[in-house]
Amino acid sequence: MKFDNFFNIEIKSKIIKTLNESEINLLRDKTSFLIKLKRKIKFIFINFINRLPLKKKYIFHSRKLDRVEAKYDKIAGNYLDNYINKDNQTYIAKLNNNEVVEINMSHKNYISSVISNVYEETNSKSIFEVGAGELTTLFDSIKKIKKKNLVIDKIGALDLSFNRLKVGKDFFNENNFNIDYIAKANAEKIPFKSNSFDFVFTCHCLEQVPHLFQKIFKELLRVSRKYIILIEPSYEFGTPETRDHIIKKGYLKITKNLLSSVGYNPIFREKFPVQKYINGSELIIFEKKTVEINQPNFTVPGTDIELHIDNNLLVSKNKENKYDFLSGIGVFE
Repeated sequence: MKFDNFFNIEIKSKIIKTLNESEINLLRDKTSFLIKLKRKIKFIFINFINRLPLKKKYIFHSRKLDRVEAKYDKIAGNYLDNYINKDNQTYIAKLNNNEVVEINMSHKNYISSVISNVYEETNSKSIFEVGAGELTTLFDSIKKIKKKNLVIDKIGALDLSFNRLKVGKDFFNENNFNIDYIAKANAEKIPFKSNSFDFVFTCHCLEQVPHLFQKIFKELLRVSRKYIILIEPSYEFGTPETRDHIIKKGYLKITKNLLSSVGYNPIFREKFPVQKYINGSELIIFEKKTVEINQPNFTVPGTDIELHIDNNLLVSKNKENKYDFLSGIGVFE
């Protein structure tokens, strides 16, 4: 595997200008030191409490699953609108040489290029996104993978928001793109068979639910045949503005200790060389080695109990488990 190829993306011709110090200063968080200190103390306190042997997990209120779901249900369609207008977008990035530049492309375009490169280098044949939202990152990645004439046997997606998934599925249909499996579900218990997708990834998804990292990673590992790819905000490698943003939002704070807590060491971990100045990303890759390979299929969440489609329901063989199947989306409440 050629790790150097992951970030092999030409951006030089896309750079509009290099920002000067006064322009960079306008990007910086103007929040007072006292408020920042209070945020950090709250962040440290919550992390400390969650290390204690208590049943309840303490989190920022905005990170509760019901609030995350309600927020994204409400804005369904916004991300797709941004994606459709991506050719007119720019963003501010920090490069490895410490220059801060304005780039004439969408950040999603850069991320999907990284995903397609990793997919190619890992010799994957199927892909599954957790936290897929309106499927825009998945759509753009698949488009680039297909352009390379690479095989994609099966495509799957999962998100908390039914409204966003429906918007994304309609967009796939309008563009004559097939997607095999879509699930409205909690990633703590993924409703797909173990060892069923080569390439399982998240993109700025785990940031939303820091208290569930270990549980979700365990499920990502279960359904993966080969690789788990995390593209998430980078606390350790990001700009000071990214670190402030993570603390302000109560996002997942990825550290070496957090990654080691899952019992797997990544085979690759590096910040994006083109870092979005605020909320910049890092790429983390875990390799799973298994001899067991299953075909993807809907299952009872968190298990290998298969479900079949019966009219507008997903039903287990013994009829004891039933879930709605609406507009081609499995609904696992």
